[in-house]
Amino acid sequence: MTNPIQSSQAAPQATKPQAVPGVPRGETLPQMASDAFVPTRAAGAKVESGRAGSDGQRPGAESPQASGVFAFVSQRVAAALTHRKDIAPSGPAAIPVAAGSGRANADLNLGFAELVARNPDLVWSTQMTPRTEQAIKAFKAGHLGASVKALDLRGLEVGEVRVELKRRGFTVQQAHVVDIHTGQPKRHPGTGRPIPMEIWTHPDGGVVRIKPEGDPLSRYRPQPHLSIAVRYPPKASASDFNNEAFKVDHTGLPLPKWAADARNPHAANSPAGMRFLDDLASRTHVDLPVGRGTALPGRS
Repeated sequence: MTNPIQSSQAAPQATKPQAVPGVPRGETLPQMASDAFVPTRAAGAKVESGRAGSDGQRPGAESPQASGVFAFVSQRVAAALTHRKDIAPSGPAAIPVAAGSGRANADLNLGFAELVARNPDLVWSTQMTPRTEQAIKAFKAGHLGASVKALDLRGLEVGEVRVELKRRGFTVQQAHVVDIHTGQPKRHPGTGRPIPMEIWTHPDGGVVRIKPEGDPLSRYRPQPHLSIAVRYPPKASASDFNNEAFKVDHTGLPLPKWAADARNPHAANSPAGMRFLDDLASRTHVDLPVGRGTALPGRS
C-alpha cells in the first residue's frame, strides 16, 4: 500500500471520508487528545484546526497534498478508536484508558484537585485489582464503610477525635508504626521507643489510624496526623495494611491509598508528578493540631 504522505506522482484528488464502525453516518470522529488529529477534507481545503498539519504548514495554509494527508491521519485515528492495539500511545502522558469510561476525555495537564473536581474516577489507575473495584462499588452502594462516609475530623485534637470515634461505635487497638518493607516497628530517634499508633475500627469496615506523635522517620509526614480508610472484607484485620482497600477523604470520597493505585498523568519523578502524589497524600491525611490531648492514654 502506497503511503499517501510519500506519494507525489499523481495529482491529489478529493478523498471520500471512510465509514468507521461505531460512528453514525454523517458524523465526524471525536477529537482525540493528540496534535496529530485533523478531520478529513477535500484537496486544497484550508486547515482550520488552529494547529499545524502533518506537513508542518501553518494553520490556514493551502496544501496540494492536504487530501491525502488528512485521509491518512483520519484512517489512522479511526484504527486507533476501533483497534487500539494498532496504534499504541507513547510517552509519560500515555495512560491506558478503560473502554466506556470517562477517563478518555481527561485533560492530562490538570493537577490532582482539578481532576477530582472534574471526575474522581480520573485519579484511579485503570489497573486496580478486582478486590479494590468490588470494595469501591460496595462503598458507593452503602454496603461498606458507612461509618467513614461523612467523617470530617479536620481541626480536632487527638482527645476530641477519640471522643467522636467512640460516639460513632469505633473501638481502639493500640499498635505501633511499622516499616512497610520489614514489618518491624519503627523506633523514635529521640526516645528509642516504638512509634505509637492507634487503630480505630468499626464493624462495617471503617478504619481510622491515628499517629499522635507523628512519624519522625517519615520524609513526607513526620507531624501528628490521622488517616481514614476502609478495609475489605470488613471483618479483615486492620493491623494488616494489605487489607486496606482505599482511603477516604473528609467529604466521603474513596481515593487511592498509595501511588500504585493512582493514575498519575505525569512522570512520577517529574515536578508535576511529585506534586500530584503530594496532593493525593494531603487529601487522604489529616494533620492534628499540637496541643492538649496529643499523648496516648496513660502517658504524659
